[in-house]
Amino acid sequence: MTSEGKIEQVAERVLRWVRAGNVHRSTVLPLRAHGPEIAASVEDVGILQPLLVRSIPGKTDEFEVVDGLGRLLSLKDEQIAVLVDVIPCVKGSDVFRKSEATFQRTDRSAYEKCLFYAAWARELEKEMGKSEGVQATLAREARLSESAISQYITIDNLFAKLESLALGEEFNALKTWGVNKLFRLSKLVQCERLLEIAREFEAKGEVSIEEVERVVTENSPSSPALAALDEDQYETTNETQLKRAQKLVEEVNSLATETHQLLSTIAGEILQNVDAFSTAEVLGVYDTVLNALKRLRKRAETLRQKMNDHRQQPGDSSESGE
Repeated sequence: MTSEGKIEQVAERVLRWVRAGNVHRSTVLPLRAHGPEIAASVEDVGILQPLLVRSIPGKTDEFEVVDGLGRLLSLKDEQIAVLVDVIPCVKGSDVFRKSEATFQRTDRSAYEKCLFYAAWARELEKEMGKSEGVQATLAREARLSESAISQYITIDNLFAKLESLALGEEFNALKTWGVNKLFRLSKLVQCERLLEIAREFEAKGEVSIEEVERVVTENSPSSPALAALDEDQYETTNETQLKRAQKLVEEVNSLATETHQLLSTIAGEILQNVDAFSTAEVLGVYDTVLNALKRLRKRAETLRQKMNDHRQQPGDSSESGE
């Protein structure tokens, strides 16, 4: 066997034998679930494929795993020599590019995908020095739609919020949910009842997408302008009415944008997973779109009525002839 530290040239790659204890977990890749078959294989026949690693800056003969953590964790003796393939990458985003091929080979849960692509997006944002264009760049490199990347990042934010509200709680049942249900639940990330609702869903385990949509609709935070509109807390001066109307226009435009984004996201998800949707899920998607359009129409009608009321206020130039 080649001794530790000796270099071999294989197909223009530099391979090295190093102690398992000198290979560490990645500082950028999120942890993945590894099945027991990996440990069983390592115990039976050892590690047959070199671990893909990168050097740790400032540390001689110390490496981070880019691919092969499951095999590394299966070793019980840190003194065992393992063959590693040292790749010439220094950026965090390079780690994700190299690791994605293996990541894609296994059927990952929606939760794991969210962790992976959200972490990749953070590395790209650091390297680009801005948030603009990050999702488009990631979508292109990962060969996914921007709407899918947006969904993953939004869901990752949901779990980050839950972790901040309830340290130590795992929410393992929620982590088994699909993208559609998790994305809908993420709409409540600013809701005061988020933790309570998440715990209720966690206790139930498996719930239908229709139930998730119902709970989300009932608890979605309303904007200040629309809340004021619903309570009819408007002053009667023309100047104030005009300001309120302008705010309503902004709110309706915002809702229209949100509806468009929702429809684009749903369409992208359907195109990517058309064969995996059940009849119930298709109906759930239809209900979601229908409810979004109903809310938009209701707000538009309310705006129209308030604008009419404003025109009829005493002193309005359209009525006074000024």
